[in-house]
Amino acid sequence: MAIVHEETSHDDLPVTIMVSERTKGEFRPPWEMIDLEFDSFQRLTPTQLRQLGRWLIQEGKRIGREYKSNGAPKKGDAQ
Repeated sequence: MAIVHEETSHDDLPVTIMVSERTKGEFRPPWEMIDLEFDSFQRLTPTQLRQLGRWLIQEGKRIGREYKSNGAPKKGDAQ
């Protein structure tokens, strides 16, 4: 059972990113620590798609800086 460290939701779109840490005995490849939940949207406008893409890139960069490959927060980060 993974340890969930954070859940981040987009302000305007029904999208949630969850960061979880791999626990002892759990197998998962390195860096596979993000769960993406997208509430049943059937359609997006091009503007919404670009907005979502920018947000996902921004969150991916932030998570890469703040977490180790197993999903644990890097030492010194307050989570």
